[in-house]
Amino acid sequence: MDWITPVGSGVVAVAGLIFGWATTVRSQRQTAELARENNRHAQALAELAGEHGRRLEELRHTQSGSDRRDRRLEDSYVEIATTVVRVSAGGDSDDDLVRARVLVGLFAEPPVREAFEAWLDRHEKLRYALTKQSEAGDEPTESTRDLHSPRDMWRRQATDARLKEVDARERLMTAMASHLSRA
Repeated sequence: MDWITPVGSGVVAVAGLIFGWATTVRSQRQTAELARENNRHAQALAELAGEHGRRLEELRHTQSGSDRRDRRLEDSYVEIATTVVRVSAGGDSDDDLVRARVLVGLFAEPPVREAFEAWLDRHEKLRYALTKQSEAGDEPTESTRDLHSPRDMWRRQATDARLKEVDARERLMTAMASHLSRA
């Protein structure tokens, strides 16, 4: 029976070695599995961060393009309004009108284009009436009741055309302001 103690101790020692080795192997496997899981998670996070970064850059690019377009629209409308007011005040410049027409054609929405064309039509009629009034001259009429003289007729036409031109100009400004408030 002397042999039981050394054999028992040897069996316990071998069992301890086997158990230690198994624990180490299992620990290494778990560590490797955790490292793989961590790598997959880090890769998924990196992909998600890259996707969000691309989306953010795309949104910034879209927004900056939209901001530039809105700014250009606003600048164009200010230039059109300035030209309309200057031309209405008597500073006729065909070059300014051509530039305003081009800007309206490029940047304006249909209601603004229609309002601009209506104003331009009224402005042309006003210019025609003023030209005819100046051609009629300032000859005195025979009586104050002479309502059919060319001078009085064109004076009335010019007054009416001026009122309609002012109304058309206000409609144009309102249409541009409305478009800018929606943009």
